[in-house]
Amino acid sequence: MSEPLREFIKSFPLFEGVELGDMLDAMPNCAISTFAEGEYILRKGEYSDVCHIIVHGEAEAVFGGAEGNPVFREGDIVGEMALLSGLPRVADIRALTSVATLDITRDQLFALMDAFPAIKERLNEIYRRRGLSGQLARIPLFESIPRSFVDDLAAKAELISFKKDEVVFRQGDPADAFYLLRYGFVKVECQSGGKRRVLAYLKEGHYFGEIALLSDERRSATVSAISRAELIKIPKTGFNELLEAHSGVGRTLENAMKKREERNVRVSADSHFAQALSASVDTGLVATKSILIMDMTLCVHCGQCVAACASMHEGVPRLIRKGIRLDSYTMAITSCMHCNDPSCMSHCPTGAISRDPSGEIHHSDICIGCGSCARDCPYGNIAIIELGPEKSGPGETGQKKARVRKKAVKCDMCKGYTFLGCVYNCPTGAAQRVAPETYFKEFST
Repeated sequence: MSEPLREFIKSFPLFEGVELGDMLDAMPNCAISTFAEGEYILRKGEYSDVCHIIVHGEAEAVFGGAEGNPVFREGDIVGEMALLSGLPRVADIRALTSVATLDITRDQLFALMDAFPAIKERLNEIYRRRGLSGQLARIPLFESIPRSFVDDLAAKAELISFKKDEVVFRQGDPADAFYLLRYGFVKVECQSGGKRRVLAYLKEGHYFGEIALLSDERRSATVSAISRAELIKIPKTGFNELLEAHSGVGRTLENAMKKREERNVRVSADSHFAQALSASVDTGLVATKSILIMDMTLCVHCGQCVAACASMHEGVPRLIRKGIRLDSYTMAITSCMHCNDPSCMSHCPTGAISRDPSGEIHHSDICIGCGSCARDCPYGNIAIIELGPEKSGPGETGQKKARVRKKAVKCDMCKGYTFLGCVYNCPTGAAQRVAPETYFKEFST
């Protein structure tokens, strides 16, 4: 990194007061991108794993062609809201002049937030200004509430973070707040009769913690993070003020509470449902984008799914016909799930792994087969294969040595084809590619 750029980074408001060396240790190999006037830096509706700090130039956020769009200048950060939420962009960001940006990945941004409280607080303050009231207003629970009250509620809210497996609150704790998820997934579970039972999972836009507040009792369940989770915490006083000012919210919450309690009874009574729920939540399947499901009551073990996959991928299948048992009838097959928060991308030394605008994850030809992604994948869905020898530099005899080249392979959703080979060639319809958000819909609450 050039000295002028290092000095310029030190002047960014986001990094004020942070030792430059320590900060760069948390975001090594950060890239610089350039954009011509009129070029789009970010596009609405697309996924991205990078946000941008403007080094020079000006850009604007474009919301449906409306006039008076926000303008961003040197030192401003753009794209961090979608990066933190893991959701598609809500606006286009277009260069008004030639623009250069410092690019920060999601992992780097989280590393900065975890290492430097001042940076995290500044990012939270940006979120308060740009997105918090809007996100609260979009939640169906608050749709009928005047925006002025939502803004007041947002001012009282606390923004908190939890890493994977950290507990938000435990069963039996006193009820002190109401929570909304702005990013990530959490699970709800309880202990009864010495047995642990998963009751539900929740994702971005869901709320929890209202049951104990409404009943004025202690927490009836434990809530913990399935993945990294960013929460909006509304203290009990703010929650009570909300109920006093808007009785309709209280009625909505009471109805939701009754439905959740009825659902919990159903989970306790239906062993197959409970088994599938626990498996999908405990293994993190609910936090992925796409899973290959096999209905074992239909599967005849013919192997056509694997054979078709191999024939479409140079003889190397991208799935293994075994996996996570959801219940007695259904299995999640060992095949890439295109995770919402992909751990395989965290330590790739070449940047060979990327996520396309639809959210699917792919390896490019610059993969060197180091195996980092395969080790990081929690599901064992990435394999390292040998592509055959290639010529390298001369050896002691003066002749070129043959070196075996390796590459990571995984399901690419049959990129370049108009159909999924494993699903299309299954003779019984046992194999299906499904979105967890839809398939596990009845598991959420």
